[in-house]
Amino acid sequence: MKIIGFLQVRNEIESGHLERFLKVNGPLLDALFVYDDFSDDGTFELASKHATKVIRGESRQFGHELVNKSLLLSEVKNFGQEGDAVLWLDADEVLYSSRAELEDLIEDAFHSGYDAIELPHMNLWRSSDWFRTDDLYDDLRPVRIWRLSEALHFPHKPGLHQQMHPQGIRAVKRLQAPVVVHFGFASTELIIAKHANYRRHWQSGYALHRLISERGRILQHITTRESQLGSRFRSSHSFEPNVSEPKLLAPAEWYGLSDRALAEMVRRVQKPKVTVVSLIYASVTWLEFQYAELLRLQKDMPMGEVEILFLANDATPEVLAFLRENDIPFIEIATKLSPQEWFINSVYRAYNKAVEVAQGEYVLLVNSDMAYAPGALATLMREASPDVFLAGRLVELGIMPTGKFGIEKDFGSRPKKYRRQEFAKYAMKISERASREGGLYMPLLVNRSKFLEIGGYPEGNLRDGTLAAYLQAGEATYAVQGEPSVPGDVSLIAKASQAGIAHRTVFDSITYHFQAGERRDENRSSSAASGLAVVNDSLVGINGEPVLWGQLCQRLAHEGIRVRNASVGFPHGLAQALSLTARLFVKSQWQLRRGTKPRLILANATYQIPLSGPWRKIFVRQDMPTTGGYKLLQRLALKTADQVVANDAEYVASTAGLRTQWRLVPLAEMWWPRPAAREVSAGAAVNPKLLFVGAFNETKGWSRLRELITETPNVEWTLVSKYADDSPRLEPDQLSRVRILRKLSAQELKDEYLRADAVVMSSPYETQNLVSLEACSQGTPVLTTPTGFLGSFGCGRYEFGIVADDLRDGLAELVSNYGTFNPRKFVEEFDLVSEAGWQRWTDLLREELRASFLMMGEPIYIVKFVSRLRAYGVWLIRRILRNWVFPV
Repeated sequence: MKIIGFLQVRNEIESGHLERFLKVNGPLLDALFVYDDFSDDGTFELASKHATKVIRGESRQFGHELVNKSLLLSEVKNFGQEGDAVLWLDADEVLYSSRAELEDLIEDAFHSGYDAIELPHMNLWRSSDWFRTDDLYDDLRPVRIWRLSEALHFPHKPGLHQQMHPQGIRAVKRLQAPVVVHFGFASTELIIAKHANYRRHWQSGYALHRLISERGRILQHITTRESQLGSRFRSSHSFEPNVSEPKLLAPAEWYGLSDRALAEMVRRVQKPKVTVVSLIYASVTWLEFQYAELLRLQKDMPMGEVEILFLANDATPEVLAFLRENDIPFIEIATKLSPQEWFINSVYRAYNKAVEVAQGEYVLLVNSDMAYAPGALATLMREASPDVFLAGRLVELGIMPTGKFGIEKDFGSRPKKYRRQEFAKYAMKISERASREGGLYMPLLVNRSKFLEIGGYPEGNLRDGTLAAYLQAGEATYAVQGEPSVPGDVSLIAKASQAGIAHRTVFDSITYHFQAGERRDENRSSSAASGLAVVNDSLVGINGEPVLWGQLCQRLAHEGIRVRNASVGFPHGLAQALSLTARLFVKSQWQLRRGTKPRLILANATYQIPLSGPWRKIFVRQDMPTTGGYKLLQRLALKTADQVVANDAEYVASTAGLRTQWRLVPLAEMWWPRPAAREVSAGAAVNPKLLFVGAFNETKGWSRLRELITETPNVEWTLVSKYADDSPRLEPDQLSRVRILRKLSAQELKDEYLRADAVVMSSPYETQNLVSLEACSQGTPVLTTPTGFLGSFGCGRYEFGIVADDLRDGLAELVSNYGTFNPRKFVEEFDLVSEAGWQRWTDLLREELRASFLMMGEPIYIVKFVSRLRAYGVWLIRRILRNWVFPV
């Protein structure tokens, strides 16, 4: 019996994982088979020196783990014999058992009738000494060892988080030792890199969020399970027994690190690998559908690698308006030379123009009436080469006969009747990893340089009999509509063949073609929702200062996105606030339903009854209500939201990332310039000047602050209220050392920040903390309770100031450490005083606007049932006509 290693790798040099794998696991193996997922850091070269066989992927196939495993398993079967053992480990995993120990347990299991072995899994956490046991981190029991047989196989199924052992296993033996030790989370840097990489590949939700969550973290030292690790543990594992547990990181720290890592990953992508191009000219219905399909197609590859581009060729005003209002990338061109010209001429000119302006190395040309099976683009890119034009395999509606390799099968005749799930299942059924010469002509993946080199499409269909002259001398004689002709697609492929470029069809890239969809519907009206609506009590602050709502409206409208708002007044008390909520709901519902409905609603989660309608809802949770009525309203709003945005990292962490995102509210441009440096030294604030900004009510924690004023007679206080008439309820002796200001402008507030030694935030409820961030921008440290963004870091001393449960103790610590803070640096690190912070918000809303297109789902059951009946009737009539009435 041989033990055969089974390994998939991708860029494992810098992490040191591959070197460790070869050193520790190598002695256990008789042979090693590796699938390298298109590494570009030397991983392939290092693996090739030690492995029996390395399969190098033609392109990155991150979401096709099982397909890659299937290829690797085929090679193992060719090498090994039935009864050999296959040991599957990842590059960041090791076994410390000896070869003899491993052989004994395998032979015992196989001789007992088992054909697979399940081993426990240990996740080291931010250290090589400590492993994690909470949140299912210690519950994983992968099937690591398989008895080699012809029955083993992996399904041809795309996507991550699939079953990682093969099918064909009958009986699995579960062992408690040896433990597989996983180094993938052994440092903060490794965790952040993994999390950012998954985000870049469009992952979301709990499975992603748990990678950077330390809520309820429980660690154990690795030596507590030494008896389960194997006899080589002490000699092979480097650890220091007395190292303490790694310090907990606050959620805000995790999110900030991940955001920066993701931004850096995307920044490194110099240009897209592929541009996907669709033409559009007359139908908003097909534009809406095709954009949704291209967005799905885009997720076949990492962020930044797929460019989507529409060519609006001689498009109607309605189409152009829809493109602009919904941030859909497009170029407007006029390609028709005269109204009488055959429409196909302008189509070919438009495709040529599209390839010319595309940024990708490759260009995928598609029709506006196509839908795509999962993985359709990734499989084309796997086969991509400058010397071949690749077509996807078509499944066609059947209005017109299909061509070579095409299949006639009806999955719906229009977007609202498209049976997506049925098509996806059928595509998986007919998919095979193969390509064959010839085929149809779209979707067509071309190398941009090669396409332009041969001149692209002719500007129309050639007159019959003129193809040879066109190929020999480039002389094109174009047919008019109705004349016998050679299609431009055929001419392009013939010209490519003349230049040594092959034409092949990829059989696991499946596309559904509705056939002449836009032309069939070009005169139909559309009621497609369009643009964004902002719903809040006001678009500016109570004293006219710029706030999130108004700034986002201005920024998005400036970029051409359709933006509407529904706002009324500002609440001053419970009765008015409840009245406002009702009025805002009624007004917003009326405004939003008048005319063209918005695709996306951005609303304040506090003063809002849940908005019902055919739109995607994104609610901003910017505070924590204090009364039951407000709490109920906010809870209802958050439960009905498609996405919640909060700057309270603790709240996002508590939801495990389900339908929540963390976004800090950046500051307006007036806070961006760096103020002059303050000349202070540690301990300088013996009689500090403290500033409070907000209102004299419990939402701002006023009673707590009033106690602090009473207990600090040596402090000079400046109290700023945003209201004109609220009372601070201070004693006369306190008023003598307190300055009260009201309704300050942003510039006046800026002057007060510069005058103060520190700003005190006493609110137990607010999560936005804009005042504290404004103070930090002016270099003024902050003393705050464990509330909101700054408070989420936990009690202690930070660059921005002090977080403390007891404000008096916190003030004493702030005074003793005065001069050691750097608040301005802190807000700069989180991009709160630059365009980057606002860019994150506009990017978020663009992302949510794109997500609104993906809400187009399966038709309801009755529509699907009627669609199937129609499809069967049309198929039967077509069969009779083609076989007996008008035989083909």
